[in-house]
Amino acid sequence: MHDNLDPRLLLTAKADHILSNHIRPRTQQDYRRIVIRYIRFCTSLGVAAFPPSTESLRLFMANLAEKASGPTIANYISAIRTFCKDRNISTEAIENSYAITKSIVALRHLYPSIRRFARNAMTVQDLRRILSKLDMRQQEDQCFWCMLTTGFYGLLRLGELTKHIDPRRHLRPNDVKLHEEGFYLKLAASKTDQNFVGTTIFIKRTGDLTCPAAAMHFWLSNRSKNQEFLFYTRNGIATRSWFIKQLHRVTERSRQLSGHSMRRGGASWAAAIGYTHDQIMQMGRWSSNAFRVYLRNYPQLDFALRRKTEQDINQS
Repeated sequence: MHDNLDPRLLLTAKADHILSNHIRPRTQQDYRRIVIRYIRFCTSLGVAAFPPSTESLRLFMANLAEKASGPTIANYISAIRTFCKDRNISTEAIENSYAITKSIVALRHLYPSIRRFARNAMTVQDLRRILSKLDMRQQEDQCFWCMLTTGFYGLLRLGELTKHIDPRRHLRPNDVKLHEEGFYLKLAASKTDQNFVGTTIFIKRTGDLTCPAAAMHFWLSNRSKNQEFLFYTRNGIATRSWFIKQLHRVTERSRQLSGHSMRRGGASWAAAIGYTHDQIMQMGRWSSNAFRVYLRNYPQLDFALRRKTEQDINQS
């Protein structure tokens, strides 16, 4: 089909495609939103957006000030720079303008990043409180509970459980295999597996009220067999925003917990019951010791559960 095309054109198209994939799809989507926002802003003032000028960038940053933190504004400028670099548009004003460079430094000091919703570690006690507020006769509560316990005990990222920009990552019922000691969960890809090599994790039964294996078994027994995806709501596949909304609905710590609290809490829980750092790295699929910043004291852990799980570890 391409026999009559100039080989150089084909190679140029392929090279452009390779370059366009130097950042992840989700980041590309974020950058696109930022650039569109920048273009609309420049249009509203009658200022040329490209190539970016010192004037257009200074005005854009001034408009963002007090609406976003300094580091966030710096990321916006970085997104515009990447957009231009990928299209051979001059970035002279971003890289060499004294006014832009110093304005970014000043914004970091004037408007430091303030984390309104700290990613605190979730605890087993949090899980129990949440369970007490759920109506397990309702299918969406069943789905949410299964996602929550799977994410916590599996040390999963929320994006690995919910709708993703790439549909190949969506979990399906046949990605789960039940076992008498827990269940296996197959992940097609992840943050650290962009090439879809795939990995299968094993989530062990805990034997208490928050047992992830019991939650998964209950969900698989009650979910609709006509649904393509493992986790779904009345509006289709479960999304990140839906999950966060459910989490904030049933917890008193809504200003302290986020979707990432599951992964952080799961790592803290594993450390508290005796897993080694190497085991936690393997469970959470970390490639470095960066996970150690997640670990927190875990006084709420029931002694009986801790003793039982320690025995399981020693026998495995």
